[in-house]
Amino acid sequence: STTWFAVGHSQGGQAALFATQAADRAPDLTLAGAVSIAPASGLHLALPVITTGGVPADLAYGVYMLAGLSAVDDSFHVEDVLGPAGLEHRDLLLEDGCLLDTYPKLDVDEVDRIFSMTPEQAQDLSARIGAHGNAENAPVVGPVLVVQGEDDHDVPVGLTDLMVEALAQQGSPVEYRTYPGLGHDTVIGPSICDRLSWMAQHGGPAVTDC
Repeated sequence: STTWFAVGHSQGGQAALFATQAADRAPDLTLAGAVSIAPASGLHLALPVITTGGVPADLAYGVYMLAGLSAVDDSFHVEDVLGPAGLEHRDLLLEDGCLLDTYPKLDVDEVDRIFSMTPEQAQDLSARIGAHGNAENAPVVGPVLVVQGEDDHDVPVGLTDLMVEALAQQGSPVEYRTYPGLGHDTVIGPSICDRLSWMAQHGGPAVTDC
């Protein structure tokens, strides 16, 4: 088929939005729509919160975000803002390990040893990360369905609210559905019939048994 959809969850949901912005790279293909589930957004706000402490996943996400910035900004090196605990686990975080491997290694009580940056640095670096990583910085090509659990602690619903509002202000054709009581991962299953039905309405195969 020459018709395609971009569908993703979390970082993949963020990627699905960026994919719509790059659809014109394949002029012989037709983007029918995108489904973005609990997408990463609001990255310009992330580091000041993460560096004050939190759950181990947030600490790892912070290092991952900094690694992303270093990939697009040659003037920045992740090691420059890692503390002794962060440097100790640098290879695990950036080379060898997956997210779950980092949990036993990152202690929220020593966040100031994982990162070595002032609040002002955290704010500046987060703004630079957001300039590259926020899909809401530019209009997306629609139609787009955004799916969000209201009890999400990895991508809080408030951030997705702000993202959808920013896209709407730019004229992006976004439909937004939230699911009470569901979290970052648990929203995936209960929303699948809604997603398949939406895709069928926008050129995808008909849903006969969901």
